[in-house]
Amino acid sequence: MRSGEGFRRAALALLLLWLAALGCALPGRSAPEPAPPPSPLPSRGSSAASWPLAGTPLTTLPAVTPPAFAPLPPAPPPEPQAAARPLPALDEPGNTAALATLSRAEREYLAARGFVAVPGSQATFGELYGDLSADGLPLLFTSDAALYALDVIADVAWQRAETQLAGHLRALSSSLVAASQAQWEAAGDEATAEAAWHNLAFFSVAARLLDPDFAIPGVVADVVAEELTLIEQSGAFISPLRGETVDYGRLQPSGRYAADATLARVFRARQWLGQPFTISADEPEAARRHARQLALMAMAVDASENGPRWQRIADTLAYFENSDSTTSLEAVSAALEALGPGTALEGERIDDLVATLLALPAPAGHTPPSAPAFAFLPPAASPAQMLLPAFVYNQVGLYEGEPPLPVTARETNIGPVRALPRMLDAAAAFGGEAAREWLVAGNDDRYQGYDAQLAMVQTALPLIPPARYGPAWLQSMQPLLAPSPSGPDSAIEQVDLNSWLGGWLLLHHDTTLAPRPVDWVSAQEAAEPAFVQAPPQLLGALAALSRQVEQGLRERELLDAEAGQKLLQLERLYLALQQVAEADRAGEPLDADSLLLLRQLAPRLEALLTFAPSAEGVPLADVSLARQVTLYTDPASGTSMTAGLGPAWSLYAIVERDGSFWLAAGGIFATYELRQAPGEAETPDPQAVETAPWLRAILAPPP
Repeated sequence: MRSGEGFRRAALALLLLWLAALGCALPGRSAPEPAPPPSPLPSRGSSAASWPLAGTPLTTLPAVTPPAFAPLPPAPPPEPQAAARPLPALDEPGNTAALATLSRAEREYLAARGFVAVPGSQATFGELYGDLSADGLPLLFTSDAALYALDVIADVAWQRAETQLAGHLRALSSSLVAASQAQWEAAGDEATAEAAWHNLAFFSVAARLLDPDFAIPGVVADVVAEELTLIEQSGAFISPLRGETVDYGRLQPSGRYAADATLARVFRARQWLGQPFTISADEPEAARRHARQLALMAMAVDASENGPRWQRIADTLAYFENSDSTTSLEAVSAALEALGPGTALEGERIDDLVATLLALPAPAGHTPPSAPAFAFLPPAASPAQMLLPAFVYNQVGLYEGEPPLPVTARETNIGPVRALPRMLDAAAAFGGEAAREWLVAGNDDRYQGYDAQLAMVQTALPLIPPARYGPAWLQSMQPLLAPSPSGPDSAIEQVDLNSWLGGWLLLHHDTTLAPRPVDWVSAQEAAEPAFVQAPPQLLGALAALSRQVEQGLRERELLDAEAGQKLLQLERLYLALQQVAEADRAGEPLDADSLLLLRQLAPRLEALLTFAPSAEGVPLADVSLARQVTLYTDPASGTSMTAGLGPAWSLYAIVERDGSFWLAAGGIFATYELRQAPGEAETPDPQAVETAPWLRAILAPPP
């Protein structure tokens, strides 16, 4: 074994020289293979058999159902929107003076449609609603505002839960370092010893990422030091531990994770522990090695207090990070239990374990992969990553439309292919007819097999249970895709489509909070009651999702008190607003309590979206709606399809209550979609981006 301070300094110098040489390597060259593990272990692969896999899977495969984070009531099917009532004359609303804030073209559009969108520059909904209140307008509580409020509160609850998870992750990693070392020392054969050694190094890296003072076992100290250096270096390198290319850039925290030291450590550790262990029949040596490592991990987790601790961490990560795969450590544990954990690693029995892991069923709504990838902790997966690759080549074929090529196409030597998806594909996959019409209008559906692929995805999506935050959120938004009686070209359907697309983007971005002055004064009770534009069904679904988040975190003792209180308050508020919306749509009078609620809606929402940092006493509030998401990057050209939110826009609408008409206004998302070539600015000015067609449809025509 290597020892001595002088030797360690020399080894570090050699490692830095190796990194520098790797950074200057010519295209096509690979980094040198890492040194073999210290004696008495054999070099990687020497104990692994090279013959093909010959295992037999279990006759009855173990059923692995992802545990529910917390129950979510099933959403009823969306109901078609009610037919619009005859519009009043513009001189009938009780606040006709408010019309002066609109241009002539906007008033004409309002008279024809009953509503009109107006571009704005306010950074947040709070600023926009404050300005509208100052203008004396009754507020319109939109679908966008409802989605946004839950997104902020749930995101803060998750952020604070992650801080608490840091301690659990430290304890788990430290315990598994000790367990893996015991497995290595007790191993009866070289193959098991090698797998245990790799696990010892694997968990030691995580433990050091979480605790800079963690003492690394000497037997893996060198390789752990190399891995930690590569993590700091970032970039794609051949892992000294795994012997395969690893993108260490994925371990670099950004956004809120970069701004907080504790969250940065949690982020790096969970990214490290979420690396895939692929089981492929085409690579028998790697399949056996990975199966042994996974089996030893599962055995170590099942021991003592590690099981409940791992379950708490894995369940929470899987829920908030939208991991929907059953190829987790739970699947390995189930297979081991069925095979017999004491014999699964003996001789040729390892092939039976490999065969069983290969035969495990895919999650509901997913096609079984030819080479499943297992992970110690569930890796993060955005809805775009999971869904949009289904709509590019070669899942769909060549372009069959007329020139010019649509925004999704790229020329190749075999003809134009669909190189990029659109977020409209996602909306269409969830049944949005308005989104489908925009795809048709842009010729983005004119590819071989696109219709069949869309139909297949539409069939699969309802099979995915709302056991994760992402699927539950998307299920909650289904009322926004309900068909309009006026057809898919109806302007009101464009409003709902824009709300859905904004909600889709909220799933892909962290909420950023900033301090607010201590002398901040809350918004005052409005003179006129607010109106609710959000569909009642949407409000009920979001109330249920608020409860799911609160209950799941509370049961795992990860719920911050302030965030938990706000989740419950938001649930009650949305249920009350649901009743108001149902009564308004039915033309029923509101009682005094409902009218008081609507007058107090603005300050109540403002209070809900303001948080106090611990030990500071300075409230925190969301600073900006603006955000951008890379939906997909074409691997051949490097061109990306991005989408984002700009400043808040206003939606003015003629509304009715108790036989009287009013002009009310609320906030909507300014969504956009943009194709970006390599090297273009990653975050363009949202106000300089071309207005999306579904938003142009609800704007007054230019003069």
